[in-house]
Amino acid sequence: MEDGELFEFDQAVQPVLEDHSTVSAGGDGGGGAGCLRAQQRAFQELRNSELAEVQRLQEPERRHSEEKAHGIAQQKKALEEEKEIAEKMAARACTQTLLADLPPRVFTLLRTHGFFYDPVEKDELDNLLVDNRKVMLQSIAADLRASLPLDAMLPSETATHLKMQQQPQPTVHVDAFLYDEEQVDALCEDGTMSRTYCLNCGSHRTAPLDFISHSFSVSELQFLFQNVLPDLSGRTLVDVGSRLGAVLYGGFVYSSAARLIGLELSEEFVKLQNNILHKYRLTDRVQVLHADVCTQDSLLHSADVLVMNNVFEYFMEPSEQVRAWRFIMQTFRRTGSLLVTVPSLQDSLNALQEALQPGWVEELPVDYDVYLSRDTDADALRQIHLYRVM
Repeated sequence: MEDGELFEFDQAVQPVLEDHSTVSAGGDGGGGAGCLRAQQRAFQELRNSELAEVQRLQEPERRHSEEKAHGIAQQKKALEEEKEIAEKMAARACTQTLLADLPPRVFTLLRTHGFFYDPVEKDELDNLLVDNRKVMLQSIAADLRASLPLDAMLPSETATHLKMQQQPQPTVHVDAFLYDEEQVDALCEDGTMSRTYCLNCGSHRTAPLDFISHSFSVSELQFLFQNVLPDLSGRTLVDVGSRLGAVLYGGFVYSSAARLIGLELSEEFVKLQNNILHKYRLTDRVQVLHADVCTQDSLLHSADVLVMNNVFEYFMEPSEQVRAWRFIMQTFRRTGSLLVTVPSLQDSLNALQEALQPGWVEELPVDYDVYLSRDTDADALRQIHLYRVM
């Protein structure tokens, strides 16, 4: 390269590099760069093959580990869910136990101190007290209404019809379990039922009719099992003259009684009750016997609670009533057993001029000042009396 010429890299350096590469490659014994690349490919293939084998050998262990971890996670989740359910059930049971009597007591206390005097507010509070138990009883009542005439009396009850006609005041039977006050008002408004009768035919002079019921209302049943009677767990309750079965149904939903047994003379009413028991699946604790109470001495010996709601007056002749009362006073004698009557023993026996056997029972106090619902008849509650066998 002469002075003043520019340096050309491609012309001056590239040939030298190519000659150097050729000499270097020729020094390897003839394999050159191609042999090196072949070795690299062989090494890479061997390495890939070994990696694939390692992955193949590790795959079962990996799957086992994943399945084990998944199983542990599922088991842990199931245990957590089971624990959560158990805690919820325990909390629900505890809450029900603690709050079972709270609404009536609280509302009674508030009412006593002058609160909730507004009828609209009371209606709203009543709606809060409606629970599944009351809904079930109302559903049973609806089924019974569909199977019975308006007065809930059978054509075969001739003696009862005659008794009611012999009352000093015109009297009609309105079953309190089937018809609450609102339903009675609705029937009166549409002319199906009347609360009054005409004193003189064709005149406008009227007088109120006497209403009588042979069944407890839903509110009275709630009062009976939640305020009058103690806890009935493991005990046997016998309802004399169970008729439509209201006491049995109320005992099923409002108490923990082990056995609820109804005694009924009418075969038609026994069949009606059994239809309800099977439809609502109550037969595990409830039973209805087609029997006269005077033939059930062993049952009365073992009973813990005996319920008698207007049981004899309209269905038996006085002599038969006396016979039945004497049998009960002689047979139902286990100390500590409880007797519930409507009306009181004194009223029932005085009407028959029959004496109460001395030393048989003692009357227990009942707190009637409770608030159940706005349609509760306070006078009807005060007709419920509780006695204990001495």
